[in-house]
Amino acid sequence: MRSILFFTFCVSLFFSISANAQTYEESIRRANREYNAGRYNKSLKEYRNSIQADPTKAEPYRNLARSYFWLENYVAAVAYYDFYLEVDSSAEDFLQIRKERNLANTRAGTSVYRRTKPQEKIYQSLKKGLKSGQAFSEKGGAFRVFQSLLETGFAEPVLIEIKAELSRRLIDEFDAEILPKKDEVLPIISAESWNIQSRRLEAIKKVTNDEVTLGIVKRRTKIILTMDAILSGDSGLAATLGSEALRENPDLKFLSWFVASSLLADGRVDLALKEISVLARSSKDDAVLLDYVRVLRGLAIQQKGRHEDAAEIFSTILLSK
Repeated sequence: MRSILFFTFCVSLFFSISANAQTYEESIRRANREYNAGRYNKSLKEYRNSIQADPTKAEPYRNLARSYFWLENYVAAVAYYDFYLEVDSSAEDFLQIRKERNLANTRAGTSVYRRTKPQEKIYQSLKKGLKSGQAFSEKGGAFRVFQSLLETGFAEPVLIEIKAELSRRLIDEFDAEILPKKDEVLPIISAESWNIQSRRLEAIKKVTNDEVTLGIVKRRTKIILTMDAILSGDSGLAATLGSEALRENPDLKFLSWFVASSLLADGRVDLALKEISVLARSSKDDAVLLDYVRVLRGLAIQQKGRHEDAAEIFSTILLSK
């Protein structure tokens, strides 16, 4: 059942990366259709959706400003004209926009655009969460706060920075879960923890359209498949997928541990020892990782019938704790 679920996850990953890019295009088309039909109240929502989908695009800010203008919400119009010029400071229609902006400003009088109280409260909570909290957790984390912010209709250029930071934090959390942990000599692999890992990758796709970041997500997906094979007890498949994952994610050298342990479980001890040697060379300055390597070497030596040598390795590790 888990294999089916993870296969579904990977299929959805492929299509959602493609669909992610389409979200902005579909939204801006709907927004322009409503605007051109004079349905400005409806165009407001669609232009905000367009900005949320891709805040780096300038067009929806300008057209949102014009929608507000025709609805005589001149304060909001001024703000979104300014947002448009902030996102595209070299806009070809700069002079025209300045004229429209000045007219809206004249009609707005002394009133100043402000976020709603819920928006400001959630925005400040998100900023705090991105600095010191978890990006993704069972209880929600910064990702859930980000979703709450979007639900308020928040659509400002600052989303560019928020999305970039949240994506980075989500990737960092994903990678941290793979790394060796202090006071552990073997990685703890559970279906629950890797379900959360899968959802982290899904969350990144909902946050960003950045091709580089989505490329990282695609490469990390192979790690999910490797862990699925390990959890399913298919050591041969785990070793194959683990090798592919390591090749696609050379920045995560600890994946060698999972490859070596899968090879051991599959009875390919000599190949496992070669992988262990590679990992040992890359971890010579990491005391925590060296303990993981020693345990794995001890298990390999034990499989080769050298029980006393293996016992000595395990004793040394236990005494150092």
